[in-house]
Amino acid sequence: MARLKGYWDRVFFEEQYEVDFIVRKNGKVYAVHVTANELSNQPNQQDLMQHWFPIFVIFHVQSILLMNLHDESVIEIDFEIRKPIYVRQKQLLLNAGILFTGILIGIMLDFHSL
Repeated sequence: MARLKGYWDRVFFEEQYEVDFIVRKNGKVYAVHVTANELSNQPNQQDLMQHWFPIFVIFHVQSILLMNLHDESVIEIDFEIRKPIYVRQKQLLLNAGILFTGILIGIMLDFHSL
């Protein structure tokens, strides 16, 4: 169980998130939620973002398994978090600048030793 507390402008909110198990299989960490109620085949987008994504982030898991005992089904929910393109470009330019500076320093040291 985890509690998420915060403020939206000046409004305080508190949410409680629970999973039944956290398991590891083949090096992958799963949050498992077991229910005996009927579930639809696919969770809707609003449910994914309001309930399952916070669980994914708070519990630091790589995937979420929804196990339904009523119809003996398992639904796996995965999220992919990617950096925006401008962040990746900025990191690439920074790495290229560091590499270029290292090469220049190496050339200067080699030239100086002659």
